[in-house]
Formats: sequence, C-alpha cells, structure tokens
Amino acid sequence: MKLVLAEKPSVARDLAVVMDPAARRAEGYLEGRAYTWTWALGHLAELAPPEHYAPDLAGRWRLDLLPVIPGAWALRPRPGEAQAAQLAVLRRLLGQAAEVVVATDAGREGEAIWEYIAEVCGYAGPAQRLWLSESTPAAVRAAFAALRPPMVHLAAAARARGQADWVVGMNATMALSARHGGLWSAGRVQTPTLALLVAREVEIRGFRPEDYWTVDAGLRAEGATYTGRWFRGDTDRLPSAAEAEAVASRVRGQSGRVASVERRRTQEAPPRLLNLTALQRAANARYGLTAAQALAAAQALYEAGYLTYPRTDSRHVTPEVAGTFPDRLRAVGGAALGPIAQRLAGACPDPGKRVIDGSKVTDHHALLPTARAVDVAGLPQDQALVYDLMARRFVAALLPAAEHDEIEAITEVAVETFRSRARALAVPG
Repeated sequence: MKLVLAEKPSVARDLAVVMDPAARRAEGYLEGRAYTWTWALGHLAELAPPEHYAPDLAGRWRLDLLPVIPGAWALRPRPGEAQAAQLAVLRRLLGQAAEVVVATDAGREGEAIWEYIAEVCGYAGPAQRLWLSESTPAAVRAAFAALRPPMVHLAAAARARGQADWVVGMNATMALSARHGGLWSAGRVQTPTLALLVAREVEIRGFRPEDYWTVDAGLRAEGATYTGRWFRGDTDRLPSAAEAEAVASRVRGQSGRVASVERRRTQEAPPRLLNLTALQRAANARYGLTAAQALAAAQALYEAGYLTYPRTDSRHVTPEVAGTFPDRLRAVGGAALGPIAQRLAGACPDPGKRVIDGSKVTDHHALLPTARAVDVAGLPQDQALVYDLMARRFVAALLPAAEHDEIEAITEVAVETFRSRARALAVPG
C-alpha cells in the first residue's frame, strides 16, 4: 500500500479528487485504488517538556535545576482527543505502508510535521516528497509525476529552529518565573521583538516637539508665477517667528534673479512581486488586515488552487515559471485588471532581473496567481482582498517604469535663496 500523508483533511480530499477520484471515506483516511490518503491535524507530535528530562521540575520550577539542555531530544504526542485519535490511525496505516508520499506543506514546518509523526510512530520505511508550489489539478498531476527525495535539509532546519526555541524559551520562562513569581513568558523571537517595541515606545515618549517657521515667496519670472521656499545650506526651517519675519522683510517687493534651473527625466520602477512578508504589510496598510488574517486568507487561496504557495521569502521567479505568465494573466482577466492583463498576456514583456532571477529563488518563488480563473466576488471578504492585492501586484510588476519630468529652480532675492520644485507625470507606465 502506498500512503499519502497531507497536512489536513481538506488537502487530502483535494489531492484525492485529482489523482484518485473513486477514493472512499473511512475513519481518518480515504481508501483509493492507487493510494490510501490520510492527514495530520497540523503538528501531532512535539518536543517533550522540561520535566521529561528533569522530573523534579514537575509542579515547581527551581533555579538550581536550570538550565535544562537535552542531550538526546525526545518527542511526545500532542495533547488532545482528536490528535490522539488521528495519531492512532496514522500509526496503524504507517505500519501497513510499503511507501509514503509526504504531502504536507512544502516547507520547513511541513517537513517537521512529517518527521515527528514518523518518529513517534516508528516508521523507517521509504518515503518520497510531493512538492507543490500551487495546487491546481495540472500542478498536482505534474508533482505526482515528479516525486522528490525527502527534503532532509528543510527537516534539519525545522528541528534546529524548534530546539533553539525550546532551549531559550523554556529555560528563560522557567528562570524568570522562578525568580519573580507568577508566569513570565520569554522566547527566542518574542523577547527581542518585545525589546524593539519597547525601545521604539521609549523614543516616542521621549520626543519633544519643537516649533519652527518656514518662509514661502510668491515669485514671477518671464510672465510666469511660481512659489519658492527659503533655504540656507541644508535647512529650510527657522527657529523663531522673528527670524522668519526678518527674512520676509528683506525680500518683500525686491527684484531677484533665477540663479539656476535643472530639468531631468526620472523613472519610477514598477513594484516588485510579493513574498509573504510584503503581502502581509501591504494587506495591513491598505485594508487593515492583521498578519495572521492575511496569511490565513493566502493559505485558503492556495488550498483552493488560486494562489501559489504563500510561505515564501522570495520576490523573484525562475525563467521556467516566467514562461507560464501568459496563462496566469489570462486567469486574472475577469477582474478590473482585465484589459491590461489580456494585453500583457498577448505580448508578455520581459521584466528583467527585477522579476526573473533563478538565483534568488530557494524553496519557493514569489507569490503569483495560478492559471485557475476565480470569481473574486464569490470569495470571502479577506480572501477577495488578498487575491485582488496579489493579482494587481503581479500585473503591475510586468508593466514598464513610470517616467516623470522634474524641474528645480533656485531664485536669489537680496541675500536670500529660494528653492522651487515641480514634478509632472510624463509616461504612466
């Protein structure tokens, strides 16, 4: 029996619909012709707690017993009735399996979920990795046709991160709580993040506003009127109203001369593709979504086959993926982007290394819409906002740069200087 292990039931069902549509539901798995399909419920096993290594810590944390540094790491089943029941199903299925296809999320945590399950269930048989960057039917079939060896480097990275979190978080939390009483939580990530927030808050509270004045002059040259702001050196601010009035008095009604005029054409590059962090920032700035809400929406879109794998830190794609841009552009054509997307699909431009650079793609490429068309109006609100944001960014990244005409003039009046600036859009891009 070949066993396919997904990260959650919905993913296992979606994979079976594509590869094994006759699969029938059983308790904790699907029985198919080609495969048995089953699932985890996220993490079903976790690192054992400190009292596993130091039993005297059970019930009371003591400074004299710290730090706890495991020599050999132990795992335990994660507490919970549903978790225990599914782990029992997996233990039985793994005991019967001739081979396992690991179909958990294609990343560090997905590898950790599988490795921990295999370890607590005692499975040491052959395994292959299903590597999906998108979950459309075509991508699923292609991935099953090109199964990979287990991604041991990702599993090692996940274990290292989890053990580092444990050593720092468990020991620091126990030490602080034992010293000060109550529960004081500390962690490898949360504590430095909190320190950054506190340092910023101290800066804000310590800020003392200072009044300043500026002087703007109405100027005229060759029949044209324009405005200039007084400056001297690298500042255009004056510390008092009296000094500002003195400048105004010196130049009021006086003649001057245009000392210099500089014109230039500047370019504004199109935005880059999104990775998860950039998506979360953009979704928060534009729609007020939290990082967790944006990730949940992106994950749901990925599982529905509308978005590529969201947990990526790359903002580039490989040349092979760039070859699929026309199909992806046609898929987003039903939204307000339609005319632009369809035009680009017909003659897809080469955006260069800002977008296409295989050397900057590690496990997964940048976030992209799939070639599966979606009715955005039929999506839940958060998913609709995230999809629209991501689709717009994809289209924008393929458009040419915007061009602006900029002009800067320096006008001298009496002994004072005034700077005038203007900027006009020349080519929208």
